[in-house]
Order: sequence, then structure tokens, then C-alpha cells
Amino acid sequence: MMIALIAICMIVLVFLLLFFLLAINLDVHWLWNEEERYLKVKCHILRIPVYTKRITADQSLDLFVDHHQWRERMTYIFHHAEVKQIRSETIVATSDPGHTAYLYVFLQSIAEWLRSIQNTDIAVSADFDEEVLQTEGECMISMKLSQTIGELNKWRKEFSHGRE
Repeated sequence: MMIALIAICMIVLVFLLLFFLLAINLDVHWLWNEEERYLKVKCHILRIPVYTKRITADQSLDLFVDHHQWRERMTYIFHHAEVKQIRSETIVATSDPGHTAYLYVFLQSIAEWLRSIQNTDIAVSADFDEEVLQTEGECMISMKLSQTIGELNKWRKEFSHGRE
């Protein structure tokens, strides 16, 4: 009987250690060009997928109805998360070259600011020959599992449309 009690205590201790030491990784990949427009979110723990959702441009308006709620969640994530990697390639062009130049400088300034606080691979370019907006990139974020269980349950309930 004593051996069973010790074994149960050891199992509980291992689960508690894993709960407080494990991190959940959030991978966000986006693509916006003339053919495709989507945002893909993947959550995994120890490379085991927990949640995957692909949001197309048509679906995005339905997901962000309550802006206050999303702002609270994003604030929570940014306070408890560690950004592991940001990679992006963006091409901007408008019908007016002056607007394209301003937009390019604005996006380049944001990219330089992100490079100053995080090692990122962000490329911004301008195309003055045609009117286009293309961007593709990914962001990897890591959060402690113990801090995110409540938020994950809220997200799971809200996005209970099924896994893709």
C-alpha cells in the first residue's frame, strides 16, 4: 500500500512539474496576395498539436466582432509571451508613387523598430510599376502552459467550429 501511495505522489509531482515548466508554442503564418488570403494559427506542446485553425479573408470579419475581448486577449498574450521568431516579406505599391513611398518608409520604420528589440528577418520592398499588396510571414510565440490554460479554454470555446 505504501508503494502505491509513493507512486501516486511521484506521478502527481511529475505532472505538476510538467505543468509549470512546459511551454505552449503558438505559430502564426499569414499569406496575403492576389491568389490567397489567410491566417493560420497552430498551438502545440512538445511538438504535439493542440489546436489548428486556418482563417480566410472571408471568415476574418466574423471572428473579430467583439474588439474589446480580442484586445484583452492580445494584451494578455503580449504580457506573458516570449517572441521566438518573426519572419516576413512584404511588397507594397499603390496607384500613386508618393503614397507608395510613404507607405514603404512607414513599414520599413516598423521593421527596423522590430529588429532593434528582437532578432527578426523582415523584408519590405516597394514596387512603383504596379499596384499590389503582398505579404507572407510567420511569427513563433512561446508561453508557459500554467499561464495560458485559462486563455486556451476561452479560445477553444469561442472557436469550437472544429479543427482544420
